[in-house]
Amino acid sequence: MNLQESSTYILHEGFVELEELISEEDTLEWKETARWIKLEEDVDEYAERWGKPYVPCLTYGGLQHVKSSLETGVFLLDLKRKEIPTICEAIVNEMLQSKTLKKEERDIVIAALLTRHRHMHQKKRKTKPGKGLSRKVSAKIHQESTNEADKDKR
Repeated sequence: MNLQESSTYILHEGFVELEELISEEDTLEWKETARWIKLEEDVDEYAERWGKPYVPCLTYGGLQHVKSSLETGVFLLDLKRKEIPTICEAIVNEMLQSKTLKKEERDIVIAALLTRHRHMHQKKRKTKPGKGLSRKVSAKIHQESTNEADKDKR
């Protein structure tokens, strides 16, 4: 039986975005850095456009990371929610249930997930630090992202 002809299965085109949580001018935002439609495309920062599509290579270390993420990570397939806040709640609740997140980190993770997303062709907004987040949560996210960046440099 052809999957496209099945009445119970709907074939969807795959589209994946990679966004990185960055801190610029004391504000946090998710910035689109790559996407996959059929091939990978990276953002060319200087030309403000997408680079040439290419077939990405996966290193052995990268493959091990994918394996580990699939074994221990949280995946919510076929989630029936459509609004970002309710999707974030479902993700965080599943992380709490699987004990991959501590209760005291819940609000920080939700705040990080709900932080503004900026796509490549969107202009930067000039906002005050912590806009949309409490200053305490914004500072905590900024501190943790800075700590992670420092660890990566070592």
